[in-house]
Amino acid sequence: MLSLAAALVFALSAGAGAPPDAANAARTMAFDRFATGRDALSAKRWADAETAFGDAIRLQPGLAIAHYGLGQALMGQARYAEAADAFLSCRNVFALTRRPDASKAREMEIRDLRDTLQALAGRHALTADRFMEMQLEKRLAELQKDTLPSKPWIPPGVTMALGTAYFQAGAYAEAEQEFQAVLKQDPAFGEAENNLAVLYLAMGRLDDAEAAVARAEKAGVKISPRLRDEIRQRRASPSPSP
Repeated sequence: MLSLAAALVFALSAGAGAPPDAANAARTMAFDRFATGRDALSAKRWADAETAFGDAIRLQPGLAIAHYGLGQALMGQARYAEAADAFLSCRNVFALTRRPDASKAREMEIRDLRDTLQALAGRHALTADRFMEMQLEKRLAELQKDTLPSKPWIPPGVTMALGTAYFQAGAYAEAEQEFQAVLKQDPAFGEAENNLAVLYLAMGRLDDAEAAVARAEKAGVKISPRLRDEIRQRRASPSPSP
């Protein structure tokens, strides 16, 4: 069985050999299905969104944002382990180097980003969507300055989503790793610190939770009073030793 990353490479390579007209038609259809999925997400029609994003991925395996949308649809259905797989697929697609020609790769990425931003416009089903859109806009602006980073770019929002899916699935160690990865990319990203605080509370690591709360506040994040109360209550009533 092909690994996830290998399967994506195979799919992208196969699609690259398609006739131009067929490839363009599949691309147009994929973005249409993506837009349908976004509308379904907005209406919380999770199963319809899952179907639409799945169609988009089958038409265009390299459409990273469709994998992200699929993850959101699965999160809405509390299918957290499957959502994590979808977000991981999204990250793998973003990380792929599709062409050895750097200038051609840059042109393709600019095209993909423009089309993705157009498809996202006005379709913010979740709070995280606007954050993702801002990241894509920033990446597009960087590419348009005639510079290409030496490493593939992965939006921090994808890694955040993956960490959240892991957390909901009870995979705490994996969730911590992903939230920390976001902070390595953007040390001032307070939402990642807030998520770490919630994670550390669930793990019983109260000192770490309080430290993460302080860092999140410093970054400008408004901390939920409930989170503070839960940390305080856990301090006052520690679990009995086994």
